Amino acid sequence: MVIGFTLLTLGARLYLGNGLITAGLVAAAVAGGGAIGDLGYLIVAAVRNRAADLSDVSQDAASDVTRAREEWELALLERGVLPFLLGRLEESSAAEREGRPARRSARDP
Repeated sequence: MVIGFTLLTLGARLYLGNGLITAGLVAAAVAGGGAIGDLGYLIVAAVRNRAADLSDVSQDAASDVTRAREEWELALLERGVLPFLLGRLEESSAAEREGRPARRSARDP
């Protein structure tokens, strides 16, 4: 579109300048219409999702979700975090016994 306006201002090849301007305006209109349509779809989907979340969740389901999350957090702690921390403690104590500095992670200053 900018090239079309440049060609019109220079007075060279008016038919080419007009064609480029028209193509740019059509492309902008299609992109704007698509963006407006997508925005409308996003708003409708968000409203439907929120209404479903509020009305379909019973007290039993909410307690099941809460219990499942607590079990997941406990499993993460027991099977992920604690073994990692215990391993780091063992590495550190073994390094101190051998008289060498403990391994440092990339995040340590």
